[in-house]
Amino acid sequence: DEDIIQPGVPESFKVLVNGRNGDYFGHSEFAAPEVDSRIIMPRNDLVIGKFYQARISGRKGRDLIAEVAGRPRNRKND
Repeated sequence: DEDIIQPGVPESFKVLVNGRNGDYFGHSEFAAPEVDSRIIMPRNDLVIGKFYQARISGRKGRDLIAEVAGRPRNRKND
């Protein structure tokens, strides 16, 4: 069984919410949404277009599953 997080990679990321298809999904601040895996966030209270601090908790195929902590983050000040 492979580790979800590889050595040297942080467990927590700022994630930009891009959309919703049941669960919200997005990408980390340093990923390219056109080619990189999505980060799926199973919550019902997120805002599309906002950043959230998220901790990777699993994966589904090539996508990652994340738990979101707290309220939206302001990209300029965080």
